[in-house]
Amino acid sequence: MSALVSGVAIGVNLYFILRRGLYDTFFVSNTIGSFGLTVNDLNFAFIVTILVVTLSTVPYSLRYMGEKFHEMGSANWGLYFGLYSLFSVSMLYAVLSTNLLEIYIFLELALITSFLLIMLDGYGDRRRISLLYFIWTHVGTVLLLASIIIIGLETGTMDIYSSFGVFRNYGTVTYAIALFVLAVLGMMVKGAQAGVKFGYLTLTERHLLPSLCY
Repeated sequence: MSALVSGVAIGVNLYFILRRGLYDTFFVSNTIGSFGLTVNDLNFAFIVTILVVTLSTVPYSLRYMGEKFHEMGSANWGLYFGLYSLFSVSMLYAVLSTNLLEIYIFLELALITSFLLIMLDGYGDRRRISLLYFIWTHVGTVLLLASIIIIGLETGTMDIYSSFGVFRNYGTVTYAIALFVLAVLGMMVKGAQAGVKFGYLTLTERHLLPSLCY
């Protein structure tokens, strides 16, 4: 039952594959800008990849985690699939996001849920491994968040797009190249968290670089 609920929770997001051209936002504040969701040529392939991989993992994990729970002598399918579903959806919505801070929030959600999955259901010295994972990904988080906050304070917005498929010009940002490097370093450290997500966000940063260096 838990696997079925997890599959449905992830599967309902197949809706976004049919919504190419989507660009819905709502205003948050002057410094932050607007939060929203978009499906465009840049993120479409990542959306499909995340959905296919995470949905395929649900039935596969039944046997895999069954053996793991047998070794542990206890089973909590509800907790496992709850964390897995939250992790999967947070990766997807990080890719769908239209705002840098919005991306950061979903990244944090993915970090916390993946940390718990490693700590509760991993192999070997789970506590030590999960703690190292948590620390190093947060090193990346601090660098990324610092660059996002500076952009917001300098420009009055953290939006990625000015309109559908059009990246916002951050040419007025002070030390634009330094901020870009800071953000990329943060994502490189944090990238161990999820390869697909890292690839999309790095690509996003590359598209923003010309406007930052203008």
